[in-house]
Amino acid sequence: MSCCSELFWSNLCITCSTILLAIMALLYKSKCTHVRCCGIDIERNVEVEEELDEMEMENKNNRA
Repeated sequence: MSCCSELFWSNLCITCSTILLAIMALLYKSKCTHVRCCGIDIERNVEVEEELDEMEMENKNNRA
């Protein structure tokens, strides 16, 4: 293998990993209750997350 092909595959792996992590972060921040992608079904209870977010915002407002 030449140096260029190793560099290409390294960059490709890093790019794919970065894109995957960015998608996962966006999905985590979204308030969707049901997500279906590539045959994977994810059901989330966002009510608890919303309550935690509200409590966190109240704590920030009380500090200011």
